[in-house]
Formats: sequence, structure tokens, C-alpha cells
Amino acid sequence: RDMFDWALNIALVRSGERLILIDSGVGDGFDYFTRAGRSVMRLETAGIDLAAITDIVITHMHMDHVGGLNVDGVKARLRPDVRIHVAAAELEFWKNPDFSRTVMPETVPPALGKAAATFVELYNKNIVLFDQTVEVAPGVSARVTGGHTPGHCVVDVASNGEKLTFVGDAIFEVGF
Repeated sequence: RDMFDWALNIALVRSGERLILIDSGVGDGFDYFTRAGRSVMRLETAGIDLAAITDIVITHMHMDHVGGLNVDGVKARLRPDVRIHVAAAELEFWKNPDFSRTVMPETVPPALGKAAATFVELYNKNIVLFDQTVEVAPGVSARVTGGHTPGHCVVDVASNGEKLTFVGDAIFEVGF
């Protein structure tokens, strides 16, 4: 418990009859991420049927958090009524993203923008917006923190007196 090694940027939580995916990992089409686009395969290898997922929480709309949903064939395997919880401030930012105050390789902003736009185009009818905090299911709530992106959120999970906060990219384990 003194050290937590987390090599993935997705999580899966069950609350009663609800199965909640937190973020979806990197999609495909990124040659420099040689192991990208495998989140769905890994879920299925673990025995998770995508059609069983009732809710998805997106901590922020960077390609390594929404890209797994953009992979060909994923949408058809999800339930048509899957609820995708996204902070309203996050969705608003990606309508016209401003990277003028960021420092990153010049190829990254277009890749981020493309992944976010594809996500919105594919899942617009499934997106459930929230402003500050939303209870996704009993013991599972998302709350806007901002910081990494304007609408970045964290997901709090509570069960049997224990708590876990999934922080998305609010803290990078390498630099923490």
C-alpha cells in the first residue's frame, strides 16, 4: 500500500448492476505508441463484454483517454444507450481548443484535436454533461477539478468503508 504502480490509464468499476469504464485508453493510428489501441482487446481478454458496460466516465478528452472508443468497431459493440459522462467545461473547450499557452511537440495538438472531434462525432447522442459533480452509480461519482485540461475531472469510488480516487492525468506517477 506504500507504493502504487499503475501502468494503465483506464479502470473498470462495478456498482450493483452498473459496469463503469473510466477512460478508454489510446486508440489506434498512433505509430509512435506501438502498444496503442488494445484497450478493448484487453477488456475482452479479461472476460468483459463491451455490451455490459452501462456507463463511461471521461476524465478529459485527450487521445489517450477517449481514443479507445474511437477504434473501428467499438461503438457497434457498446450498448446503444451507454451513458458517457463528460464535464461540460471539457466539451466546451474542445469545440475550439486553444493551445497557445502550452508547450508540446507541434504534432500533438492536431492529434489531440482529431481524437476529441472524432469522439464527439461518434458519441454525441450518448454524452451526458455535468457541471461540478455527478453520481454515476452508488459509490461512484465524478467531480470537476480542472487543471490538466479546463474540464478535467476525477472519479471517486467508495465501497465498504474504503475509498479510491482515480485522478486521470491530474498526477503523473513518474513525476509524483
